[in-house]
Amino acid sequence: MVKCHQLKKAGIQKGDSLLEIEGHDISSLDSTSELLIDLLEKQDTDSIEVIIERSGKEKSKTIDPRYCLNLNEYGIGLYLTDSSLGVGTLTYKDFENKEYGALGHSISTWDSAPASLKDGRIVDARIIDINKGSDGKPGEKKGNFLHGEEPLGTIEKNTKHGIFGKITNESVYSSQIEPKSIGLAKHAEPGSAQILTVLDNQEIERFEIEIKRVFPHNAENGKGMVIEVTDEELLQRTGGIVQGMSGSPIIQDDKLIGAITHVFVNDSEKGYGTFLEWMLYESEK
Repeated sequence: MVKCHQLKKAGIQKGDSLLEIEGHDISSLDSTSELLIDLLEKQDTDSIEVIIERSGKEKSKTIDPRYCLNLNEYGIGLYLTDSSLGVGTLTYKDFENKEYGALGHSISTWDSAPASLKDGRIVDARIIDINKGSDGKPGEKKGNFLHGEEPLGTIEKNTKHGIFGKITNESVYSSQIEPKSIGLAKHAEPGSAQILTVLDNQEIERFEIEIKRVFPHNAENGKGMVIEVTDEELLQRTGGIVQGMSGSPIIQDDKLIGAITHVFVNDSEKGYGTFLEWMLYESEK
């Protein structure tokens, strides 16, 4: 009798994405669990063949089930988590090509690496509450996803500069704001600017910020601007930048120049922004 360390022996690591088990495609957490239970209940199963994905590459692995002392049953020591789910902000819509960009940063795994998205999609949401942020304690938008309605689009790329995909629902084209010209990284400069974000229901609101510093050559880490919230109303309602604001468009001189990406944990009034130019370049790779 042994403890379940079979994954380590098989070369499977924390953060790997499970794609197939014994030739069966993975469709949901429930179906995967049922399949594994069925295989493990057959105590004569000598090995289980799986396909995993790590860093964008698929690998075949063999796991040998064993009677696990700590579980008092046959097992393989595998811990599964379901798909990522969260609130973020749409940055831009490309009407001509029916494409979009959002977030300004990647959807990440436990180790901050971009998550592998097998079946990603964007859906409609309404903001129902705000957990106000403070220094050392980031706040967050709280939203309800509109179940039963068609997805708005697919997620085809998950990159350090945002998520990108195709728009599949015509309702996305309705907008509360006028189209904006594209501002390149070289056009951004320290000074006053605005952000567009949603704090209540689906109403897009405009708030004042100040661009404190500009780093046009920081594309590798995605931190192109340091911004500070100066709008008293926004500070009163949210405490500054909160989770869920990622992707909120940054407007300067009536041009869309970028998006909010991160908050300073120790100063909720400040954060980073990425440039729209970087997002557009990443979307076309």
